[in-house]
Amino acid sequence: MKRISRILPLLALALGLAAQAPTQIKLKVKELGSNPIRVGQLNLTIRNFQPDTRISKRRVDLHLQNMTNETARLALDELLIVGSNGSQSSLCGWSETFDGCTVHHLLPTQPVLIAPGAYRDMSFFLEHSVKLPARIYMGRDLIAEVSE
Repeated sequence: MKRISRILPLLALALGLAAQAPTQIKLKVKELGSNPIRVGQLNLTIRNFQPDTRISKRRVDLHLQNMTNETARLALDELLIVGSNGSQSSLCGWSETFDGCTVHHLLPTQPVLIAPGAYRDMSFFLEHSVKLPARIYMGRDLIAEVSE
């Protein structure tokens, strides 16, 4: 009986952690824009994924939507993309458009805060090209597998 009483708390902890893990989905590149991925308090939709070899073409466009009544925070430096050859790429900068003029920032990404019920569209450059199929992680959690 003592042995069971020691195991039950560990089992409850393991089940609780498993329930909190983000959803993992398998998608083709063309399906990304219509399939949001739940990451914490946010729905993350990858609207455009171009893992090209040229830096001006390597980009990821994200739509982040907060579906809760609390401000949500997302650490974009934890978004990791690993290609089929094992090469890891991170977000290395972003672009913004103001009055038709596009500005590129090649700086480390900062955490993003999104107000309750709000959304934010953002475009980023990838550090390296990515060979498909690829795995997308948010921190330690695999959130999606992407193929051609």
